[in-house]
Amino acid sequence: PEVVWLPAGDAFFYASLDDTTLQSDRVWLHRLGTAQAEDQLVFTLEDDELYLSLAESRSGDWLIIQLQGTLRSEAWLVSRREPTQPAHCFAPARDGIEYQLDHFAGQYWLRSNHQAANFGLYSCVSSCCDQPGAGWQAVWAPQAEVLLEGFELFDSALLLATRHNGLTCLQQYTLAGEWVR
Repeated sequence: PEVVWLPAGDAFFYASLDDTTLQSDRVWLHRLGTAQAEDQLVFTLEDDELYLSLAESRSGDWLIIQLQGTLRSEAWLVSRREPTQPAHCFAPARDGIEYQLDHFAGQYWLRSNHQAANFGLYSCVSSCCDQPGAGWQAVWAPQAEVLLEGFELFDSALLLATRHNGLTCLQQYTLAGEWVR
């Protein structure tokens, strides 16, 4: 199972498996020194067409519960500083719209296909949207001939993995989206 520790190291989030499907379907908070029976249920997956994974945001502020389906996705956030607060949905799943979420430098960063099939990179400051794309600003706009495969955030740089004509390329940008190399 995936594990994301709290900053103090005295507790962690983990995902448990459904007995029938053997897929992760619940997220729990476990405090060291307590029995597993005392673990707090943080999130329950209600849609069996989505797969659940856990990640710590680049900022360290959030547990990101990423739900991914064939052609749709959704992300839920739980504060790592206030882990007993309820999880909240960043943007609800919508057929045909996929996004992957991270948080860094006071904003949310998303790889999404809500404007075009080849994905773009977006940022926003709000931790909750009524629908995918609401309030998102393009950092790297989708391009017809280039697929954005992924991104990584660093203290002073943004690294994009793209594919063009079948070849993978790594590109470095500033956090403001200005090309470096």
